[in-house]
Amino acid sequence: MKKKLLPLMVSLISISAYSQIQTISFEPSEGYSLNNIIGQQGWESFEVPNPNAGRVINTSATNGANSMNFINTNSNAFGGVEKHVAGYRKTEYSFDFKIDAIGSSYTMMAFDEEYKEIGKFSVDGVTGMLRYHYYAGGFDFLNGVLDSGIILTPGTWYNLKMIIDLDNINVSYYVNNVLIDNTMPPPSSWKPFDRIHFSYNDSGSDFSVDNIKIINPDATLGTSDTSLQNIVTISPNPTSDFINIKSSDKISSVEVVDASGKIVLKDTRGENQIRISELPNGIYIVKIDTTKQSLIKKIIKK
Repeated sequence: MKKKLLPLMVSLISISAYSQIQTISFEPSEGYSLNNIIGQQGWESFEVPNPNAGRVINTSATNGANSMNFINTNSNAFGGVEKHVAGYRKTEYSFDFKIDAIGSSYTMMAFDEEYKEIGKFSVDGVTGMLRYHYYAGGFDFLNGVLDSGIILTPGTWYNLKMIIDLDNINVSYYVNNVLIDNTMPPPSSWKPFDRIHFSYNDSGSDFSVDNIKIINPDATLGTSDTSLQNIVTISPNPTSDFINIKSSDKISSVEVVDASGKIVLKDTRGENQIRISELPNGIYIVKIDTTKQSLIKKIIKK
């Protein structure tokens, strides 16, 4: 089956910050009314305008009663909606996301700075696999893609989050507050952000967005999410016999998952060294649960 492209793109580009926490949940208290999002609270269309691309509905939501729903009925169009917001040197950006069906569409969610991509999620509409993108060099967009190992269920809301750290040149990807991985953005895009951007290409499954948050983690009084990559390391990688896990928190359990999603090894001893010599060569996902958080990381068994 040929894959079509139904992208949801989220972009942030550079102006000075005017707030430390911004929330958009499409509620009447925020000035939103039901139906077409264009013209409401600064939302604009771009490329090929389609009144069904973004609309406020109240039949499904995660924060309040309303959400923004996307229906693309134009089979050969590219377009979407965008809104200017404030970004920071370190920006935590999150939103709730739901796809209605798995069919032939391909859905994307991305940051960019003046259309130069910094962070991007995507969903394969045929398999439901959630993917994340990285910078492989030579372009102003993220030209590498990795499977997260997470298959999205149609009709289920997921919280997707990226933390962009421009001082440490790092993008961290989270799903339901679990760290998936860290990547590096293109050097031309190491600027704060000022735009969120949702878009589509060709016809495909409908999807919804709610509970958008743009946060400056360094300015909040509470403890913000931080990258577990800073306190958990796995080595060597690639490896043939063992993986050594270094963590500042006590390890509760370790699971190793193969490319089909099957758990092929589970260790609940809390040990820092796990033997994988008996596993076939290939790429695996390692899920580490500590006393505080969970981390998902890819390893190569050779």
